[in-house]
Amino acid sequence: MTSQLNVEPAARRPNLAQTVAQQLLELIQKGELGPGDKLPSEMELKDAFGVGRSTIREAINGLVALGAVEVRHGHGAFVLANPTASAEPLDAAIRRSVTRDLLEARAAMEVAIAQYAAERADEDDLASIAECLRLAEDQVARGVSAVVEGGRFHLLLAEATRNEICAQFIRMVLSMMEDRGVALSEQEGYPEWELAAHRTVFDAVCSGDGERARRAMARHLRDMQLIHTDGWPSFRARQLAR
Repeated sequence: MTSQLNVEPAARRPNLAQTVAQQLLELIQKGELGPGDKLPSEMELKDAFGVGRSTIREAINGLVALGAVEVRHGHGAFVLANPTASAEPLDAAIRRSVTRDLLEARAAMEVAIAQYAAERADEDDLASIAECLRLAEDQVARGVSAVVEGGRFHLLLAEATRNEICAQFIRMVLSMMEDRGVALSEQEGYPEWELAAHRTVFDAVCSGDGERARRAMARHLRDMQLIHTDGWPSFRARQLAR
């Protein structure tokens, strides 16, 4: 199957997932991959493009976000018979797809992290987190980006769990969190909202009540999902209307 794909190894270009997705999209638009056709397997695409499986998955998820293909779990990815017409740039679709996966993974891990931090954090841990929030508050007040401190807040919580796997997870996704935080931090009212949300989680952790901390983090991450799905202006408007 891969020998029939007229593609260029993506490793020769920057932004690998976007390169893979763009070439597959061109094959679909040219009719070389028609409606209902199954895309080659991840392994076949990996070999054809010379990239890792994670890049292939990211590219396919971007095409799903564009409405060009659908994934049937256990069967593979298929070209849609009536692809959704989308004016969204491919890079934006891939970014949206990755953000969705990031938030899903964070929801699975960070709710437990908040619980463990509430149950295991000592005075030094809590003092470090409090100082992180104080620095963020000072930066927000001065109109300076607090993105780094926002990410560090989540890392310090993970380190307070005394579970190295939890801490490693946050370290692994930290750059992605900060990258998405940069754009949000430029929107009016968001830095103040994020700081308040972090303080709510911290107060729950300080209480030593694991269940309360779980609920606080779950609420924060649900709100983040809504912000990324609906946009900060819509989310803020609903908050102000309450």
